[in-house]
Amino acid sequence: MRNASPAAAVFALLMWGLIGLTTVVLSLLTLAVAGVARGDRQRRAAHVVAGWWGQSIFLVMPTWRLRVNGREHIDPCRCYLLVSNHQSMFDIMAVYGVRRQFKWM
Repeated sequence: MRNASPAAAVFALLMWGLIGLTTVVLSLLTLAVAGVARGDRQRRAAHVVAGWWGQSIFLVMPTWRLRVNGREHIDPCRCYLLVSNHQSMFDIMAVYGVRRQFKWM
């Protein structure tokens, strides 16, 4: 592991702090929306807020980019299996880039 400069270390701490803050705030908002929208059996409203979380992480990190190709080919009336290989910690956030309702297994 190489030694990071003090400026890089401060930048990393600020970015991870921002990710942590975003995660806490939007997680609480997701829980609140899920609690208020009790008639929403599919949890669509909560899923939208969770999607904001996934997308916001990529927006606040200046060196991370997410590009989703083929989203227009997803038929909202059909079921799909999204598979993540978890080779990075970004898989969970990136899967929200599909911007379609899905369930976790």
